[in-house]
Amino acid sequence: MPLAKYGVWTPSAGVICFKCHGPQFNSGSYNVNSEIWRELQKEQPLKKGNAITFCDKCYSAIQLIESVAEEHNMVARLRETGIDATMVQTGGMCSAGEIPISSGYYLFTYSFDGDKTWWVVEYDEEGIPVNTVEHLNTHTADAMFESLVKLMNICEKKETEPPGSAS
Repeated sequence: MPLAKYGVWTPSAGVICFKCHGPQFNSGSYNVNSEIWRELQKEQPLKKGNAITFCDKCYSAIQLIESVAEEHNMVARLRETGIDATMVQTGGMCSAGEIPISSGYYLFTYSFDGDKTWWVVEYDEEGIPVNTVEHLNTHTADAMFESLVKLMNICEKKETEPPGSAS
């Protein structure tokens, strides 16, 4: 069974291990000398409903709720290819990946309703949804990655074409 430290999804859209976060939380704090605090910093067997990703600060393997971990891993893969993707907190501690485009941005999310499906929604510059990209909705991270890379290549081509040229 895979092992990883427990991680934290922060209100500022950070994905970090407990050690990097520190003991202070909005809901209270941990005693740094307590057994609970020490256990939170040790590698643990992967908990049901979690997936493995990495700490944004120290890059150690951490486990988080599956949707956040999968989105975080997708953001990392996209960034490795040069796509300007980031994690965002969408309200109520929900998460999504965001990719800016000239006309607004795309948000992508995994298992939003517990269905283990990737979804992409296009938003205009004012944050109004303009299009759910139905053909990108998929169950696998690899298929979603390939689809997002293709989508960004299409967006980039449209942005660099002279006005009135055929696409």
